[in-house]
Amino acid sequence: MIKKSLLLFLFTCLTFTGFATHNRAGYIEFSAVPNTGCHTYHFTIVTYTRTSSPADRPTLLVNWGDNVLDTTSVTRTYKNDLGTNYPDVSINVYDINNGNNTAIHTFPGPGTYIISVLDPNRNDGVLNMFNSVQQPFFIETTLTISPYFGCDNSPIVLNPPIDQGCVNVPFIYTPNAYDPDGDSLSYELVPCRGAGGATCTGYSYPVGSTSFSLDPVSGTLSWISPTVPGEYNVAMLIIEWRKIGQEMLQIGHVTLDMQIIINTCTVPPPKIDSLPDTCVLAGGSIHYIVTAHDSVTGNSYLDSVYLFASGGPLTFDAINCTFNTQGNRGIGNVTGTFNWLTQCSDIRDQPYQISFITQRHDIIYSIQTQGQDTFVMATMENVNITVVAPAPQNPTAVSTGNSINVTWNQSPCPQAIGYKVYRRNGMFNSIIQCPCQTGVPASTGFVLIATISGLTDTTFLDSNNGTGLSHGIDYCYMITAIFADGSESCASPQACAELKKDSPIITNVSVDTTNSVAGAMYIAWSAPSQLDTHQYPGPYVYKIYRSNDFTGNNMNLIAATQSFANLNDTIYYDNLAVNRPFNTSDSPWSYRVDLYSNDTLVDKSQVASSVYLTLTPTNHTINLSWNENVPWLDTAFIIYCLNHFTNNWDSIGYTTTNTFSNSGLANDTVYCYYVKSAGYYTATGFVYPIINFSQQKCAAAIDNVYPCAPNLTINASCIAHVDSLIWNNPNNTCASGVIEYKVYIDTLYTVDTSTFRLLATINNLNDTTYIYNNPYSIAGCFKVTALDSALNETQIANIVCTDNCPEYTLPNIFTPNGDGLNDFFHPFPYSFVKDIDIEIFDRWGINMFSTTNPDINWDGTNQSTKGNCPDGVYYYICKVHEIHYNGIKTITLKGNIELIREKK
Repeated sequence: MIKKSLLLFLFTCLTFTGFATHNRAGYIEFSAVPNTGCHTYHFTIVTYTRTSSPADRPTLLVNWGDNVLDTTSVTRTYKNDLGTNYPDVSINVYDINNGNNTAIHTFPGPGTYIISVLDPNRNDGVLNMFNSVQQPFFIETTLTISPYFGCDNSPIVLNPPIDQGCVNVPFIYTPNAYDPDGDSLSYELVPCRGAGGATCTGYSYPVGSTSFSLDPVSGTLSWISPTVPGEYNVAMLIIEWRKIGQEMLQIGHVTLDMQIIINTCTVPPPKIDSLPDTCVLAGGSIHYIVTAHDSVTGNSYLDSVYLFASGGPLTFDAINCTFNTQGNRGIGNVTGTFNWLTQCSDIRDQPYQISFITQRHDIIYSIQTQGQDTFVMATMENVNITVVAPAPQNPTAVSTGNSINVTWNQSPCPQAIGYKVYRRNGMFNSIIQCPCQTGVPASTGFVLIATISGLTDTTFLDSNNGTGLSHGIDYCYMITAIFADGSESCASPQACAELKKDSPIITNVSVDTTNSVAGAMYIAWSAPSQLDTHQYPGPYVYKIYRSNDFTGNNMNLIAATQSFANLNDTIYYDNLAVNRPFNTSDSPWSYRVDLYSNDTLVDKSQVASSVYLTLTPTNHTINLSWNENVPWLDTAFIIYCLNHFTNNWDSIGYTTTNTFSNSGLANDTVYCYYVKSAGYYTATGFVYPIINFSQQKCAAAIDNVYPCAPNLTINASCIAHVDSLIWNNPNNTCASGVIEYKVYIDTLYTVDTSTFRLLATINNLNDTTYIYNNPYSIAGCFKVTALDSALNETQIANIVCTDNCPEYTLPNIFTPNGDGLNDFFHPFPYSFVKDIDIEIFDRWGINMFSTTNPDINWDGTNQSTKGNCPDGVYYYICKVHEIHYNGIKTITLKGNIELIREKK
């Protein structure tokens, strides 16, 4: 829960001393103080201000987000006028100070805290907000303290948030944020903020551009291209994400408020030769030669080209990571060398971003200073370097019973927290591109089967989750090391093994005869070739079990072969002779073969089912689908159809999936099919290919395709009280065989208010209009369906609704004198009104007349006494109940009516 400060009003309304205009850019960083239980943090408020401003704020006011407002301890520890160091820093922009204010703060406990700073005011002249000189400067950072997250350190901004560009030249900037914890970062544009944390008055994204965007992954800000020179401010959130279990959770953010200064440049900025992103195994080296070129050459100091670099490794691993440029500058061009010797401690899921920045410093005449100012023409080139863990080595796989024991060497990187074990059936005969492809991609056919915790736990017994592995399969394994931030090493070499062939292995479950009572199945298996005959001497018996499903649940013993001295009797016909009746037409069958030695169970085969075919007829098409459950790998299916003319079964198609569509058929004609499967075991010593047949299945193609909906439009006329329905003929666009239309309406004022009722049936396909005329109400929802020759009617129709236009107008005078003219108080005009509730009063509030009749028809008499009401002004309150599609709506009319009786 976010801790909201109770002092927000005080914080935004304090009177500051030294009020002035100076803030250009800034952000707040923090790091956890060790051994404080993740409750105490060191904060740095980084600000960039205008050097020429008289304002000087050595102490900043910070709201810690825990109901504490700190006005004294956040003192400045660093201040530098960037202009005085020209040209020996990476940003040499005139009139800029960089200052750091620091403090240590202890929070009361777990929670999410918003730490913010508000400082009057921004510098003047910012173009994309109103009167920036009067707008406070506001930045904030979010810190989450949680026992589930551990300590957190904020992202560190390595590229200063103040940069310069040129008119009509693309502006590119990257904050190059580095997270010391290896957390993932994302970026989001947000408005600049001022008083009370609200959006700055009149704020907008920079003007004079065709494109202004922020890449949410890299943090690259692109402005293509500025057209108006001046100063602009933009802000972005740098959001931290941490992997907790299997979830990526947002744990905090830093708000970066930056300033962009656009100049009118006479020549384009220098360029850096393009550099590729790369990956490296921990312990390996990265080497870049970086070259910057300028279009302006000469011998003057101001024509020098400068080259700099920034990045996490350069900042925090200066011994192993360096960038050398021989003085950082050259005339016309400059070359630098980047070298990084990586280590296991550098492994992380997110790439490291290295920014290379080239600059040329030019002189312009400044209206603001009435003199010559220095400005920077700069270009930035970013590269991403991903440091990957090396793969675990020397994996082995050894079968034991119905399981395989997998072992491997410990990861050479002690930061690993465990391992992932992947498995596939059969050898993988390609290459995983390490180091730029980590883990084991799904495209390899490997599937994650286990995650092992602990650096030193380097064994895994694969028992297929306790159900046992299948004989005849060559199981192959790859191992990866995993790390706390979610990163994964390259994949190990594969290690393969198969179970010892000491049990029967089914190879065939095939429909031999399709019949509902006299069916037959062909069952075959491979004999155990590695049986320990000393442990299991003969004679041997095979027992065959069967169930009427795919899974092998509730199997029944159907046969036991006679005792014999060898194991080569491996075929069984399941038919009417042994099982009466036997239906192979309407369901699949599954089998299992058990081997016994002298009444002792040696082992059981895996369950295998027949291929079961299902037909789904539709218009001129029959869709085939089939299912099976087999321990071998079926890789191809051939579809056969009975030829009506030759009475032969013709092959009509081939597929590697379990579906097939046979189209172009005659409706109401019966077609018969079966499917032949072809597969194999990945181990050697088995019949190849393994061929099995489904049952034969027949069906007739039928026209059950609903016509598409006519496209309905309605022209409603409240004056004529009609709805004019117009639609198209689907035969001309998306259907065929349509023979008539049906027009439906759904209205609240029918007997059945919940469904559509049929209004009309139209047999003339060229008649695509219908007039609905109802003086009482034209409100309702309409749909038009199409009916084809097979009596299929449109299922999802285009529904269009219309409403009434109620009107009820009362006159302000009437003359009830019996001359036949205007003798009654009567509304005109009125329409689509169900009823009313009107009361008419005299000037003393006495009720003269009331009715619910919408025609009213008051003749000017007192409804109670029946006597004539005297001439004068009367007042009414009239509730009008209007008829609408979605119900009755009531409006109230109030007014007066003058009653005048003229002499006859």
